[in-house]
Order: sequence, then structure tokens, then C-alpha cells
Amino acid sequence: MSLAQVDSAATYFTTGGASKTQAITVSGTNPLLIVHVTAASIANDHQFPTAVSWSLGGGQSFMRLAQKRNTVDNQLAYASTWVLAAPAAGAGTITVTFNVSLGSNACAVLAEVWSGADQTTPCPATDIVQKDTDETPSGATPPNLAIGNATSAVCAAAPLGGLTTISGNITVFFGDNTLQTGAAYDFDTTGITFTGSGSWHLEHAITAVRIVAAGGTFTLAMGAGSYAVTGTAATPEAGYRPSAAAGSYTLTGTAVTLAQQTFNTWLRVGR
Repeated sequence: MSLAQVDSAATYFTTGGASKTQAITVSGTNPLLIVHVTAASIANDHQFPTAVSWSLGGGQSFMRLAQKRNTVDNQLAYASTWVLAAPAAGAGTITVTFNVSLGSNACAVLAEVWSGADQTTPCPATDIVQKDTDETPSGATPPNLAIGNATSAVCAAAPLGGLTTISGNITVFFGDNTLQTGAAYDFDTTGITFTGSGSWHLEHAITAVRIVAAGGTFTLAMGAGSYAVTGTAATPEAGYRPSAAAGSYTLTGTAVTLAQQTFNTWLRVGR
């Protein structure tokens, strides 16, 4: 099943608070909710999210997979990424709860709805990016990216210089001279690259996750030729060979089902 981002919504808040909300609609087959949160977070106890919730619920709870506060220069930027597998569909509200209520600190909440995602582990906890490296451009490429995967990334940047360019499919790019937020996604093995000007490289934080597609059935066309059959269930008796009629065959899970015969049916050879 192919991954697709079907909706996104974001709000930039010029002032902080104990909680912030973002409305969005979840739809599509095998949905996934990703929430990126950024903040002008001056020190360890200054405005970071402690919980994210979805008003319609679902089978699981939001998990924070990645977070990073800039430590290169003055700790002026914070970013985190939260994931909810199998959210309940419909129009609802995301609520982000912060550790403290600081009216002077800007923050942003970005929500993304994906379809076609694995419903158990859509974003492996080990395949993340959380960085504040003193560099520009600064890349966000999660480990183990493969064909059929996707990357969702966010960057929080403080006002020394500025975030100027984002690769991939840009979801949001906004802010002011207090906090800039940029987010984007891309597919397969391509990550996201953020580029800035001035001293931007000293005051930014980036988080990203790898998204895994849901499994499904697919069709395998078997051309003429010889095929090796392995596994104890597919070992013929001496003097027999497996037979399959020409055509297309569907693989469902790990079992092989043939249109006319299965590998459990054998043709007698030479007797």
C-alpha cells in the first residue's frame, strides 16, 4: 500500500500557554497522525510539550518519538515530533499540553494526516532524527529509509539569520523574528534538507521520523522458466516436481496461492 499525505494544518502562536489546539480531519485507509511542535524555548524548563492528544481517540496514544532543544548557542529553539497510529477518523482537535504557561514565548503546532501507514509501528522509534548540529545546510534523513517509505521532518529556527530553503514537499514555512518553523516530507530514500542564512546554523533544532507503509496483497507475474521452491511444506517426494499453470499469481502474506494448482499438488514425473 502506498503512503500519501492527505491533509495538514498548522498554527503559529505568537504567545505561549498551558495548552494549544489544532483542528484537522482524519481520513483515508490505514491512517496516521503526525504532530510537530516547535517553541522558542530558552532553557530546559521553558515551554516544551508534555502530552499530545486526539479528541476522537483511537486504538493507541500519541508517542513522542523525537525531540531536540538547541544547545549550540543560547538554547533558543525547540522541536519535537509525536505520532499516533490508527487514529479514529473524522473531524477533531489535537491538543498539545505544555509543561509551563509562558505568555511571552512563541510556539507552533503542525498536524499531518497520512494514509497507507502501518497500523502497529508506522514510525519505528529507532529510525528518527533529533539534531542541532552547527551546520548549513542541515539534513534530516532517518536511518533505514527504503523504497516505499516516507520522511516527515520539522525545523525550529531562532532569529539569528533565518531559515531560507526547505527541500521536498513543504507542509509549512512560517514565523517571525522570534521563531521560524519549517516542515516538509518526501518519499522513498530521500530525506529533507534545511538551509538558512546568517547565523541560523547556530540556533536551530530538527526532528524527523521514518514512515512505514502498511502491508497488503500484490500480484507476482511468473514468466516461463524453472523456479526453486523452498520450505518443508513445499518439498516434493522423489520423482515429483511442482507444477503451476502460466499466468499471474497472487501472494497473500507468506502463503502462495495459485490459480489452478498449489505447490502442495505435485505432478508425477517419469513414472
